[in-house]
Amino acid sequence: MVLEEVKRVLIILLMLVVVLTTSSASAQRAREEQGSVKVYFRVGATAIDEDYKDNGKSLNEFAEVINAHKGAKGVQIGHISIVSSTSPEGGKLLNDRIAEQRAKAITNWLMAKTSVELVYEVKSMRTDWEMLISAVERMEDVPYKQEVLDIMKNTPEFEESNGKTLTQRLAKLRTLHGSEPYKWLLRNVFPEMRYASALTTIQWELRKVLTVATESPMNFPFMGGSDTIK
Repeated sequence: MVLEEVKRVLIILLMLVVVLTTSSASAQRAREEQGSVKVYFRVGATAIDEDYKDNGKSLNEFAEVINAHKGAKGVQIGHISIVSSTSPEGGKLLNDRIAEQRAKAITNWLMAKTSVELVYEVKSMRTDWEMLISAVERMEDVPYKQEVLDIMKNTPEFEESNGKTLTQRLAKLRTLHGSEPYKWLLRNVFPEMRYASALTTIQWELRKVLTVATESPMNFPFMGGSDTIK
């Protein structure tokens, strides 16, 4: 009899553990959201201009997401991953430095607005050629469009010569048909490539506590009592 009651208790406790574990996992998956923002920069600039394009609105909305959750119990704000891109008209070393500085600028802006010590990871991609190619493919009025795409897709971006890194792809674009296609890209496409994108994940854990309340403590047979679970 005692052994039977012990088994019943153990079975019920095991079932509760399984149910609560499943519920907790589901709640954890449901309680996760991501926030992202894309900030644009003027040519050669590394400081954030809130009046340029929709920068101010986008940044403040992103900061509100962080502020809405910071300090809450069980909330964990993940590291911020920042991808920084430049337009291709600058040199490789210059573009690398600009991309890094833009990534840091957006992180510093967010920390100032949220008072949260954010851990960030910078991924500077320099020129987003895939985005540039995609933009040219979508546009109908690009001068000498097929020749431009051929250079972008088939000419190496950089070439080593006498210990120097030369921007082979860009050089060809600049000299194509008297620079007409290049100047068109400079006006119509390159401004969209000067950006830094930030992405963060906000997670919080819900812990369920099971409380069994009775009018009087239960005493099972193995405890010397007579109560049973039905």
